Amino acid sequence: MADNAGDAPSIWLISDGNPGHYNQSLAVAEALQRAGYGRIVWVQARQHIRGFARPLVARLIQATRSELPVWLENMVYDFPEGRPTGRPDLIISSGGKTAFLNVLLARRLGCANVFIGPPPDISTRQFKVVLHAEEDVQGDNRITMDYLPTRLDPVKAARAGTDFIAAQGLAGRRLACMLLGGNSRSHHYLAEDWQALAQGMNYLAQKYDLAWLLTTSRRTGREAEAILRAELEPARVADATWWGGDPRPVVIPYLGAADVAFCTQDSLTMLSEAISSGRPVFALFPETLRHDALESSFNKRFLAANVAASRLIQVPVKAMDTCNLAPGSLADTFQPVSTDIMQDTITALLDWLGQPGSPVQGRHTTSRQECQVG
Repeated sequence: MADNAGDAPSIWLISDGNPGHYNQSLAVAEALQRAGYGRIVWVQARQHIRGFARPLVARLIQATRSELPVWLENMVYDFPEGRPTGRPDLIISSGGKTAFLNVLLARRLGCANVFIGPPPDISTRQFKVVLHAEEDVQGDNRITMDYLPTRLDPVKAARAGTDFIAAQGLAGRRLACMLLGGNSRSHHYLAEDWQALAQGMNYLAQKYDLAWLLTTSRRTGREAEAILRAELEPARVADATWWGGDPRPVVIPYLGAADVAFCTQDSLTMLSEAISSGRPVFALFPETLRHDALESSFNKRFLAANVAASRLIQVPVKAMDTCNLAPGSLADTFQPVSTDIMQDTITALLDWLGQPGSPVQGRHTTSRQECQVG
């Protein structure tokens, strides 16, 4: 993949194919673009070492700060779309399988590098900056985030919602959004949870005369989708996206079109997107919770901080019928965000990159941009 950026500062984003990692990297890069930083080039890479080989490579990287040979990159990674050529101004990646390549490329090409999240196996000192939301990440080069990186802000959400409503012929209907995750280390959903969720959606739709915009995700599962399809009243579903059959990038338009958002609280990505859209948010949780796993995770701190800021309310799935969706009640209860929540993070990042208050000006383009939000 060639980087023919001309005089436009270039950001290389390393992708391991994971949609969550993809979107976090893209969120940071697009926020840098809004600040005037430059263009995006995707580097598709697949790590193919396992077991004892990973710590060996980690020790080799840790043992020196010098450039390492290209053959090491080729030994550890496959490049499905070809190796990148040229030289970026900045490398960004998310996900543990991209960390080694992030460091190796940055050293060889002599550019700054950013990692999102706690880097596995190697020190944070291997990166120019580490963006993270975890309390236990060490190093003086870290920027702490209150949210997971998100591509969404209230203005972008509103534009996408207006276009969606017009395209779907939904003008005049009151809409609510439902973003569904699934089982995680701390959250476990039973069949009765999904049944209760569908019944709660039916009840709220009838009580407040609204229709749902519903999307499942890769963790929801076919069994849960089957229950929801069977239990939901079709007349009360304005649009549905079933990940198990036909996944679509609908989170942004759904949130923009809705007056209020619901999200299962196992998905911090979806919660961050819902909050960043400027909507009132209800965070739903199942009866089966592993409180020990929740206590030690960023999930708990994230939820507590946003409850305190009146940006979301936590509700048991089986108590959905207690939610007050009257417009006046929502206005009195919630204080949604009104600006881009990435702004403070990007200001701090630009300072680290040596551009305080004076971002690089360049063409804002993206090479092979695959918008996979949702």
